[in-house]
Amino acid sequence: MPRRNRSNRSSAYSNHPVEILEQRLALTPNLTLVDAYLMDQAGTRVDSAAIGERVGVRFDFFVEGLPSDSVYTVAATLDGVTHTRDMSHGAGASPRNWWNGIGGWFVREREYEVTVTVDSSNVVAESNEADNSFTFQFTPQLELPPSAMLFPLEGEIRKDFSLGGYVDVDNSSSFHDYRGGKLAYEGHRGIDVTPVSTELVDAGIPVLAAADGVVIYTQDGESDFGGGPANGLGIDHGNG
Repeated sequence: MPRRNRSNRSSAYSNHPVEILEQRLALTPNLTLVDAYLMDQAGTRVDSAAIGERVGVRFDFFVEGLPSDSVYTVAATLDGVTHTRDMSHGAGASPRNWWNGIGGWFVREREYEVTVTVDSSNVVAESNEADNSFTFQFTPQLELPPSAMLFPLEGEIRKDFSLGGYVDVDNSSSFHDYRGGKLAYEGHRGIDVTPVSTELVDAGIPVLAAADGVVIYTQDGESDFGGGPANGLGIDHGNG
């Protein structure tokens, strides 16, 4: 029986290049809340806010090793009221920094502590659960507007027009007007003023700019009595 030449076989294999495989380790998911701070309605970072001002919270965070199908919740608590946002920032991506914001609180006359937490529902199994929250404090300031604002309609209340609803200043899921009453509705961000009759609408009521500013949009040509889009214009008075 012929003998096999083992040396030839070894020689043949040795003629092929050898690939050295690297050990690749998957990153363990982790979300790190780096910073959180107050912002005004223009999205500008501020150290404090005026009483009655509407504010939001911006948060900066770092994400690594998050699976591509991950969804997590960010919660921000101010004045005992928590607002949340479901997010997928960083899912399936390389490690990097992200930012976002949550808004919707009206500032009252009191000291505030604000807490922001990423993955507040603990749905992500992280390598470090102790770096998900950030807390800061601020003291509201009593500030007067830069100039007195006019009521934007000429005439007398209850004679020429009525007020249908004030701004909702309640930060919770309930609603209250500025006097603590119920002449508002959930999430309302303006003041509703309605002429008392269609005759006054046809005759025309002067509408005034409440203060100096820049017209940022107009809408005209719609019916004054229909249930569709309304005629109107928007004025930016500055200062948020």
